[in-house]
Amino acid sequence: MLRNSTRSVKNGKIFPCRSVVYWVSMEKETTVVTELKDFADEKGNFGIAYDCACGGHRFATQIYDSDGVAAIARLLPTGSVVLLVADAEPAAGTYASRLRHSGISVRITTCEEEEKSIGEMPVDDDVRMVVALGGNGCADCAKRLGRLRRRPVFITLTSPAAATVLHRNCTVRRGDTVLAVEGVEPKGAAIARDLFSAGDDLPGAFGGICTAAVALFDREVCARTSGRPFCAQVTRTAYDLVYCALDLVRKYDRNHKELPQRLAEISLKLSLLSQADGKGNIVGGAAYDCARTAAALLRREDRVVRPYGQLAFIFGTVLCRIYREWISCPAVFTPPPDNNRRAELLSEYFGLDEFTAARIAVRRWENTALAAYRLNEYRSELSASISDAYAVFDEAGRYFRRLHADDGYGLRNYLDSADVRTVVALAPDFFPASSSALTLMRELGFLDRYL
Repeated sequence: MLRNSTRSVKNGKIFPCRSVVYWVSMEKETTVVTELKDFADEKGNFGIAYDCACGGHRFATQIYDSDGVAAIARLLPTGSVVLLVADAEPAAGTYASRLRHSGISVRITTCEEEEKSIGEMPVDDDVRMVVALGGNGCADCAKRLGRLRRRPVFITLTSPAAATVLHRNCTVRRGDTVLAVEGVEPKGAAIARDLFSAGDDLPGAFGGICTAAVALFDREVCARTSGRPFCAQVTRTAYDLVYCALDLVRKYDRNHKELPQRLAEISLKLSLLSQADGKGNIVGGAAYDCARTAAALLRREDRVVRPYGQLAFIFGTVLCRIYREWISCPAVFTPPPDNNRRAELLSEYFGLDEFTAARIAVRRWENTALAAYRLNEYRSELSASISDAYAVFDEAGRYFRRLHADDGYGLRNYLDSADVRTVVALAPDFFPASSSALTLMRELGFLDRYL
C-alpha cells in the first residue's frame, strides 16, 4: 500500500518522496500530493516526479495547466518568435491569436509527414521555439524540426490521439517508406480543451492507449531475457490508465463532448509515464512497429491507410494471440531465420533495393541462446503478463469498433490474412525501431512460418 506524504513544491522545483506523485500547477503556486493511483484516476492530475523501489524516474517534459499559452509566454522573453506547426487552420488561427495577446510573435506552418519536407521547412534565426498544435503527427513533425534546427519544442494537444507525443523518436515518411528518426523531447506540453474538433480520431486515441498493454509485455520480455531490471510500479500504473480509458468508453458514447479531452489526458499521462520509465517504450513496441509497416505496405498498394493508433490496436489484438501461443509452447528447437528469403520479400513487398533489403534483414539480438534459456525460466511470469494484455484487448474490441462512425463496419475485410502474416513476419526487419518480443521471435526463427 502506498503511503501519503506532503512536502512543498514551489516554482516548478520537485522534492521527491518515495512512491508519491506530485502535481504542480504552473499557473499559480500550489502544493498537491497524491498517490500513484490518483495519477491514473484523477481528472487533470499529472505527476511530474516520483521515486519508487526501482530507484526513481525522470520526467523531462513539464505538463502545464490550461492551453499552455501562459507557460510559453513565461518560458520566452516578451517579443520572442515561435513557429506554430498545425494541421487544423481554424484552431491554428485561434491559438496564434492567444499567443500574440501574450506578447509572443507567431509564424504558422503546416504539419508535414515527409522527412525531406520537414528538413526544408523555413525556420528563421529569430525563431526561439517550435510549438506543435494537434496530436501525434504534429508532435512528430515539431520534434524532428526541433532536432534539425536545434530549437526547443512545446506540444499543445488538440487531438486525443497523443500516446507518443513525448517520445524522443518521430515517425516520418520517405516516399512510401516509414522511418523512425530522432527528435527532441518536448520542453513542455499542455491540452487546449476548447480547441478539439468534431473530427477527432477517437478510435486511434483509444487504440493507442490499449496498445500499451501489449507493449508492456514486450518490455517485460526484453527485460527478463537480457537480465535488466524493470519497474513493476510503472506496469501497474500503466494498466490503471488503460482501464481508466476502458471505463470512459463504457460510460460515454462516441458523441459525448468530454470523451476526446479525457482520452487526451490519459494518452498524455501514458506518454509521460513511458518517458519516466526510460527502460522500455510502453507506448510503442511491436504493435506500433507493425502499424508503421502495414502503413507502408498499404500505401505502396494505393490502399486506404488508417491512423497509426487504429492499426496498432488491430495488430495488438493479433500479437496478443501470437504471443500467448508462443509463451504456452514448450521449449523446442527451431531453425534460424532465413535472412535471404526475408531480404527478397522486403524488396518485393516494400520496393527496397537489394542492397538495402540485405542490410536490414540481419540479426539484431545478442546471445539468443541465453535469451531462449531465460525465456523458458520465466515462462510462468510471462504467461501471466500476456494473459493480462489479452484480457484488455478481449474487452476493448467492441468499444474500439463502436467508436467509429460506422460502428466498425469498415474494419471488415480491411486487412486479409496475407496482409497480417506479411506485416507480422517482416516488421522486425522493416521497422526495427524497438526491441520487442516480436524481435526475439524473429531471432529464434518463430516468425518464418508466416513468410
